[in-house]
Amino acid sequence: DDGHQIMIGDKTRNSAEGHQLSFLAFTRAYLCAVASEKKPYGLAQDYQGKEAKAAKKNPYFYSHLDQEFFDILREVMPKEYLYMVDNMETGWKKWETTKETVTLPEPFSGNVSQQGIGSARFLMDFANGERTFGILAGDKMGPAGINRPIREGVYAALNAGEFINGLVFEIWDAKAFDENGNIPLDKLPTRYADVQDAVNELKDKADQEFVRSCYGEDGLLKKSFRPLEEIKGGEYVGREDIEHLAALLKKAGYVPTERIFLDAEKDKKAVYDYLADSDRFNIKQVWAKKNAGWDINRFQNYLLRPILGSSVTKLGILAGGEYVGKDDPVMVGSLKLMEHIYKYVENNPILLQGDMNGSHWLGAIPTKFKYAVSNVDSHPILVGLRYTVNNLGKIVRVEDVFSSRKFDGIRKKMFKFNFFFKWIASLGGQFAPYGTDVRTVEASYPLAKFLRQLQDPASPFLIRNKPLEVRETMRVGKFNQRRQLFEAATPSLDKVKKAPIATPFKAIKDELPLRAEYFKANLIRILTEHPDESFFFGADTDIGKDQQAQLMPIHKAVREIEGLFPNLITGAADGATLATRIRQLQDDGALKLGNTFIVAQKANLDKGIFKGMRGKGKAWITAIDDSAPGVYLPIFEAATLTIMSALKADAGAILDLYNRIADEPMTLDEFRKILSNRLIYLIPKATKVNLRNRRILYELAAQLHHSL
Repeated sequence: DDGHQIMIGDKTRNSAEGHQLSFLAFTRAYLCAVASEKKPYGLAQDYQGKEAKAAKKNPYFYSHLDQEFFDILREVMPKEYLYMVDNMETGWKKWETTKETVTLPEPFSGNVSQQGIGSARFLMDFANGERTFGILAGDKMGPAGINRPIREGVYAALNAGEFINGLVFEIWDAKAFDENGNIPLDKLPTRYADVQDAVNELKDKADQEFVRSCYGEDGLLKKSFRPLEEIKGGEYVGREDIEHLAALLKKAGYVPTERIFLDAEKDKKAVYDYLADSDRFNIKQVWAKKNAGWDINRFQNYLLRPILGSSVTKLGILAGGEYVGKDDPVMVGSLKLMEHIYKYVENNPILLQGDMNGSHWLGAIPTKFKYAVSNVDSHPILVGLRYTVNNLGKIVRVEDVFSSRKFDGIRKKMFKFNFFFKWIASLGGQFAPYGTDVRTVEASYPLAKFLRQLQDPASPFLIRNKPLEVRETMRVGKFNQRRQLFEAATPSLDKVKKAPIATPFKAIKDELPLRAEYFKANLIRILTEHPDESFFFGADTDIGKDQQAQLMPIHKAVREIEGLFPNLITGAADGATLATRIRQLQDDGALKLGNTFIVAQKANLDKGIFKGMRGKGKAWITAIDDSAPGVYLPIFEAATLTIMSALKADAGAILDLYNRIADEPMTLDEFRKILSNRLIYLIPKATKVNLRNRRILYELAAQLHHSL
């Protein structure tokens, strides 16, 4: 169901004219199909983008038709399809006279759609006699389907002594977020045109205006929003505004991308490591080198010309080459490399995400061109073609690579594997290992539809929607369910309930220390009492080095319960990243600031990183002063203080715990005042806490917890 164009030109690889001509051809083909009154499967599924949207509304205008076009079309169109030409010409003449136009219908949204027209290019060495090239095209497969053949073909070519100066991989990162899932502040898009459509999708007009205000009249990102090292004079707007811009761009759907250049031989391990993450990294081009050697910091000095390109980008006119990880990939390249790729396909099975469902796992079938038709229950298929052009650049010969009997062996092997894996093993459904999983399932799949039905507020599967007589027979209900989860998550507390003072302080292997158990118990309590509200617990990892080992149990405590409580959101990151995430959750309407608990480094609080989050009715914050070296930092105790305050425990009891761990004690009135502002400053005791004293501390916390 895919249409390909093979174009040869005398412009540059990235010529705008080439992209415009290609877009014009696809627009005319779409109009012709609609005028035929037929309904081809998947028609124009990937005809997307700003220009495509305009062309759908007025296709005759954007098709730039004339009489010569129809005369030529009648010469080349098979007789049984000439009626399509007649229909299209009739519509064009009517439009010429009345300006009345048809609109092109929105395409059926299949498994993977609306990704834009793919584009793959390479530079023929025409001046030095190159007259051949090859393609490898795939259908029913994800964008990473051809990574492995390209990678192994490159190393086979180098081992055979081809390309004596070496080759360079150009790998594109489809999701160049930082380790916390945010847009890096030094990688904000510099052109407003690149984000304009996305920004218009923001619901809040004030957010739209803020993003627009960050770009100047020239359409470029203002210098005050660029990395500090780029600013020479002028005022730096401050980290908070830049973080807000990054958060809004992510909310609008902007995804940062990166180009990575790696020498095939000197960076071989990195090449394999990157391509192991097939959902994120894909090969865009392979470059020949102009000289031997390699300096990754000056890679431009070694690049001669691309000898292979693959379609991991959209057509330039649609998205300026935006990388979206285009499905059903195609590659085009020099036969000097492509022959090694064909050889690899001949001798090696290729398992990839594919088949008629788009994201399932099956073996790719090298298919004869005349049989290369996917159907309702298709395997992933590959087609290989060799092209020869004459001195004028006209195609004079096309060879079907996979029609050779040499490919019969791998074809049979992969057919057999697919048959046993999918049908005999009864894996032909929506679930892994054959199928996808709940995180990556496409919206149109039966699994996705079923999950939406389960989670719909009106779902008949929800107990609250069942008849009263049914509900009364089921010992569930929200309270009992939460209570049972609480008891299952905290079995070790039974001993503490019987004799809290006598409980020894001892961290048993594979169990949490008591301080973590008490923290966990209080967190579970607040989640249980407010099941319809979301809560956020965040730990600032900028807190001192002595604290790092202490963070491990707190992470484990949170992990043990976050799967049981969908209303718990967690985060552990440096202060700036943590603050950005909280603001983003607020912007998305997923979190109330009053339901946020933060253990922060006091220095970060003083810097204003958590600006806007302090005060009555806002986040619960415990700020730890970690400036004194070698001091025990009571992370769990600090977190427990704020959670117990939110649970409205006795202020005197909370103060007793605070005075045990703080360097300077407080009076009850002083403590009540800081609780009203939801901000507890904690300077830990200057002396180290020994195990005996720490045990007493935890037992005090246990008594306080059970007194609630």
